[in-house]
Amino acid sequence: MPSKKIFAEFLIFIAFLGVIWAFFSMAPCSPQKILPEISIADQEKLGKFFADAITDNKKVNSKVVNEALIQIQKRLTDAIQDSEFTYKIIPVYNEMVNAFALPGGYIIVHSELLTLAETPEEVAAVLAHEIGHIERKHIIKRMVVKLGLEVIKIILTGGDSRVINEAASMMAGNTFDQSQEEDADEFALELLLKAKIDPRNLATFFRRLSEEYEADLPESLQFFSTHPDTNERIQKALAYPVPKDFKEEPLKIKWSKVVNAL
Repeated sequence: MPSKKIFAEFLIFIAFLGVIWAFFSMAPCSPQKILPEISIADQEKLGKFFADAITDNKKVNSKVVNEALIQIQKRLTDAIQDSEFTYKIIPVYNEMVNAFALPGGYIIVHSELLTLAETPEEVAAVLAHEIGHIERKHIIKRMVVKLGLEVIKIILTGGDSRVINEAASMMAGNTFDQSQEEDADEFALELLLKAKIDPRNLATFFRRLSEEYEADLPESLQFFSTHPDTNERIQKALAYPVPKDFKEEPLKIKWSKVVNAL
């Protein structure tokens, strides 16, 4: 009899271990789902390190360009409620049509993107998308996954400039996943509407970029990732519900003057 009791208890113990194993095997424990707390101050510090490394000797110092971007930024950020970030949009000279977000509210915009855009509202649409990556925590999640906590700690403690430069290049050259791109698009369309800018400006710019480059779009274009499908993103932007009484308030920026200043 005792042996039967011991055997029964052993089976119960094995079953218990099975339940524990099943729980932990199904629990969301990847770095993308469980992230350590990185303070806003530390995110801003990281963003500054990366921005300084990326923009070294490449910044656009034109007053016309910078004032235009400040005006666009203000229109967008005024429409965000309770943002944790103070945004810093930095234009740089670069022949690739691109814009990308960095930690802590930093956004880098290439001069070629500003040249390709035909209106300040189109630029606002791109910036709204990048703001979406920051507000929705995509950028900090990607940073933890791509760099790892140890590298982040090294950078925050004033690590070797080579580490910072390498990390900055990695952050500038990696795309987000499909769900993050869709989330940033949705955020951008909603933000544009709140900011009294027609959300369809996002579709207009995407369409022009697609036609300009056709099948030769660089994979490093973060705001124009091939995932999800380009045409699908354009269609969603065009179909975004705009109230019948919506009236766009055009940005008071002469865009040809901005382009000429580049």
